[in-house]
Amino acid sequence: MSKSTMALKSIRREEESKFIIKRIETEEERNQLTKIFREAGMKRVKLEPSEKCIEFVAVEKETKKIIGGSVSILENHKNAEILTAVSFLHRRRGVGSALLRETESELKKLGVETATILPLSQGAYEFLKKHGYHYTGDVEQRIAGFVVAYMEKHLQNTPNPK
Repeated sequence: MSKSTMALKSIRREEESKFIIKRIETEEERNQLTKIFREAGMKRVKLEPSEKCIEFVAVEKETKKIIGGSVSILENHKNAEILTAVSFLHRRRGVGSALLRETESELKKLGVETATILPLSQGAYEFLKKHGYHYTGDVEQRIAGFVVAYMEKHLQNTPNPK
């Protein structure tokens, strides 16, 4: 491993030590996450407690402020749709990766086989691709050159469909 790679991993660990990932506990936390989702372009998202949802937030340790979160909507026992967002000021600091790891881990425990997510930007697409997601089916819709289509990841040890 090169010195630059080791230095990057050290910086990432330091950044990740500045926040915690936890389940949503209060309505105020849910409202703060809704605000972050809206700032990220998910204007119609209104989070409400549901047995079909698994909700995580990233909380900055120093300020106790919600800086990101994810919501998994269990479509059935095999599939879940994930919504995730990180506040603009806290991106590229490991928050999104930590949220995705925690979310996927919980979904695996529940036996969910496939997670889907809709990237809303080229940056989101690149992030998801790095974490093993790929476009589903035929991709036709483009907006300003950006492909707008769901991405998926197979979470369990099942073969990928062709």
